[in-house]
This record gives sequence, structure tokens and C-alpha cells, in this order.
Amino acid sequence: MSANDLPLSATGNSSAPATSAALSPSRATSHPPPVIPMKRSLSRDPEPRIESPAPGGQHATPLAGSPEPNLVGTGAATNRPIKTKTRDKPAPREGGREKKESWKKKEAQAAARGGTPTSAPTGGPSAKGTSSKATAVVVKDVPPGLQVYPLSPPKEVDYLAAKPPIFVPVTYPKNSDAVFFETTEHPSNRKGFRYLPCKASRLIPTLKYHTTEVPPYAARISYEDKSSHIHLDETGFALTTEKGFRSARANVGLREGDWYYECKVLNGINPNDLTEENGHVRIGFARRETSLDVPVGYDAYSYGIRDKDGQIVHMSRPKDFMKESVVNGDVIGLHISLPPLSVQRGILAPYSENSKYPPDVIRDRVPIKYKAQLYFESFEYMPVKDMEDAMNPAAPAITSASSLSTAKGTKACFKSLPGSRITIYKNGRRIGTAFENLFAFLPPASQPLSSGGGRPLDDGFCGYYPTVSVFRGGRAQVNFGPTWEYPPEDLSFRGDDIPILITNDDEMRDDDVVVEKSMARAICERYDEQIAEDCVYDLVDEVDLWLAEQKAAESGPSGADNGVGTSLNGVNPTQEAKEIQEMHIDEE
Repeated sequence: MSANDLPLSATGNSSAPATSAALSPSRATSHPPPVIPMKRSLSRDPEPRIESPAPGGQHATPLAGSPEPNLVGTGAATNRPIKTKTRDKPAPREGGREKKESWKKKEAQAAARGGTPTSAPTGGPSAKGTSSKATAVVVKDVPPGLQVYPLSPPKEVDYLAAKPPIFVPVTYPKNSDAVFFETTEHPSNRKGFRYLPCKASRLIPTLKYHTTEVPPYAARISYEDKSSHIHLDETGFALTTEKGFRSARANVGLREGDWYYECKVLNGINPNDLTEENGHVRIGFARRETSLDVPVGYDAYSYGIRDKDGQIVHMSRPKDFMKESVVNGDVIGLHISLPPLSVQRGILAPYSENSKYPPDVIRDRVPIKYKAQLYFESFEYMPVKDMEDAMNPAAPAITSASSLSTAKGTKACFKSLPGSRITIYKNGRRIGTAFENLFAFLPPASQPLSSGGGRPLDDGFCGYYPTVSVFRGGRAQVNFGPTWEYPPEDLSFRGDDIPILITNDDEMRDDDVVVEKSMARAICERYDEQIAEDCVYDLVDEVDLWLAEQKAAESGPSGADNGVGTSLNGVNPTQEAKEIQEMHIDEE
């Protein structure tokens, strides 16, 4: 500190030290005594803040007597005034913290990125201190593309066939001849994510992995798409539980056409004593949004029939239908009819931003390891608030009937499929049509988990799934064909030898009532069809990804990473490949 920095009252002679003027003249000391700071007086006027000499730095006003730069003495000990500086606006700190974004904005950005649950898409986050707005590339009129996740080359063990889950026998039910098992060592669909077995393939070297099946190789109850409290037999057709209502979906989904399956009640209402409680069974169809810990028909995404009084249930609202209970030994048949996918897309076109592009199936998924097994992890379609509000409408003071009807006219989730219906049969006899104009299921009517980056795209697996719910010892067995215990009286199937026309008598007469049989397909046929569709999607994705990589390599590093959803599909050949992650899922 120079003398010019001191006030005149403190310096006196410019050649004299500043500290000697403040010492007593009667005591000559070689070293000045330490200055003891006085207790700070309680003043209502705060002392001015002193700016830190560091660039852009600030700190609180120091106590009197503290050795701060640009300060002279202490007011109480030396009677020196405190030098103050005009407070300047601090310089911006280099690499300072950015303003935090709201959760809504983060969800929107994640949805635009289209990330996966466990891996960030190619392109990665922006560098620290760099605004995302400066690096974002807005690409218009480009259809959404396949997301790319750089993975290391598969290992030899990744080419091995997938193994079925481990079956652990359970000690109940005691009145059953069949043995039921708990399936372990596999993940279950929950918390917004969906899992499918997969393996590496040398036939698609760019895509590297594809879905696969585990035995038994047939349409059955899905091991991954059931409640963890559902127990199955070895065939995967019979199910039970000792808990409250739990549900299980089949491993095949229905998207268009006419399909039929039947379900036999093994243990439920006793026909000799209708008041005896032996468990309960519900049968129907459900979408992927339906929880597996509730009975089918509980929400707006499922339709079912209950064994008690033969009532049909949708959105937890039972309605009289059969007027007789479904008891032990009864076989309930369900026929679902859905319009073509082209019709469904036309209905939802006004609500979809992607309707201007050709229809496509895009599967955002990444392989993971769980218990030394490979699975594809993808986003599951989740319930939306509008459908929950329709199921549980608020008080009239909060939500009026007119506002609810307006919402139903402007929301894609409330659109229905014309001509769709579910027909119920009991022991081969047609009871009637239980549900009509089912809710549409194609995106945007179905929405994935957007907070993690899910995109409202069709992944090829959205649709209605055969679903069975059991309650406290209730047991049921599904039959997906092609042979039936009770063939439906007015349905004809592929390969049937029975005539197309039936009459009310053995002999044809002029007054006979002729009924033309409708054509339907056994759900077992959907199993092979679904595998064929998935193989086609793999080939299309392999070619698309290979072309994108070639184009990215020709463009070089500057043109490789040009944003998600571009014509290059976000391919970046310079990004480091990563090993498949081992997942640890909490057991329930």
C-alpha cells in the first residue's frame, strides 16, 4: 500500500511511516504494538460492503481492524476513517453456473432427444458452460429416426440362446393337481419400463442385437409382463395367486383384425355353493398402460368380465351382462375385432405431428444385462392424467360435465375405434357384445414415460393383450388355439372343416334361419406373425443404420453429430463405444 492511498489526516509527512503517527510519542518502540480490535458497536447504519480484489469476487464487510486490502487502520483503534470504494457491478465469472431449467423444460428436451432409460443417445450433452441453445440444431420436416447407442462388439456369450426363468415350486394351492411355480431370475415390466429377451446376431452386424424367445415357444402368459405375485404352471397357460387381485398379460398383442381365445375357470365360485369363497377370476383384454396389480377392467385401458354375476367391467364400473355367475369348469370365450391400422392412423392423424410422414415403427431400446441374461429395455406406455380424470371425475365445482366432454373431443386418448367390439361366449354359446368402440391405442393415444426421454412413437407392440386376473387362490387356464374346448357357435377359423353356413335343423328348409359365420383367427397364429414382424423391423433398422453410418463417415466429424432426429439419425462414428450395463432391479 502506498502513502498516496492514505487520507491526509493519516499521512501527515509523506516521508514518515503511517504507523508512527498513530503511536504514543512517549513510548519509543522498535516494533509497533499489535492493534486489538474493539468490539463492534451496534449501529443501525450498516457499514459499506468492500469489494474483493479478486476479479468479480465479493465478500461481506470485514470487522474493524481486519487486514483487508484497500483499508486503512481501524476506526475505533486509530481514529482513522475507513476508505470506501464505489461499488461496481461485478464482472461476470468465467464458466459460471447457468440458470437451472425447470422440470417441465427438462422433460420436453428429454422427449426431443429421445433417450433411453440407461444410456444417453449419440451426440451427448453440451459442454460445461455452453448454452444448449447455442448448440441446438433445429431440423424441420424430417421424420423421427432410430436412436443410436454406441455399444462394444458383442462377446461370444452374447450369441448364446436365451434361457427361460428359473421355476421355484410353491406350496399352494393344496386342492390342485397341477404344480405352480414362481418364476425368478428375470426382470418384470414396471416403473415405466418394458423388458424383452434379446441376443446378439451376426446377421445384423450394425444393429448387433435382436429380440428372441424362450421356451415354450408359443403364445402363453408372458414371464416379464405379469405381476411378481402371479404363479404359473410349467406350460405357461395356467395361473394363480395367493394375494389380492393380480394380473398377467399374454406375450402377444393384437393390433388389427379379429381374434379369439378362451379361458377356463379352474378354481373360483363353487357351483354347488355360490357363497363359498374359493377365489375369483376376471378375463378380458388390456393395453400396456394397465397396472398388473389391479384386475382387468379396473381402468380405462382394459375391458373385462368378472365371475360374480357375470358382470362386465370397464373403468371399475360393473354392468349387468350375463345375469349368471361364471363358476368352476366354465369356459369363457372372447372375440375382439379391431379395424385396420390404416383406419386407426387416419383417426389419430389430426392429433399427431408425425402424421405427415409415412407410417413407421421405431423402437427406442437398449440392451442390458440382468442376472447374466440379455434383455432389451424400452419405455413402457404410461397412463395419462386425462384418462384418470375420466375414470375418477372431480367434484362438479371443480370439473364440470361440459369441460369433461370438451376434453374428450380434443384429446387423442379419448378417440375410439369405429367398428371395434368385444363379444363374450360361455361354453361355446354366444352371450352378446359386451363392449363397442374401444379406445384407440396408437400414439399419441398412448404415451411413454416422457421424463426419461420417451417419444410418442409406435414401437410395434402397442395394442390390446389377452389378460387374466386372479384373486386369493383363484385359478384359470388360457387356451389360445387352434383347437377349442367349446368351439364358438358363430365363428369360423382357418382350417375348419365345418361349413360356413349353419341352420337350426339338420335338414335345410325354406323357413330355416341361416346364420353366416364370421371369420376369426386363433391368437396362437399371432405368435408367429409377431415374430415375423419383428424380423422385418430388424432388417429395416439394419439397412437404415448402415446407410446412416456410411453417410456420417463420409461427412466426417463435423457433420457426424448434427442433432437427434436428423437424416443421419444422430450417428457419430467418433463417439466411444460402451459396454452393456448390468442392471440391478429392486425385488418386490
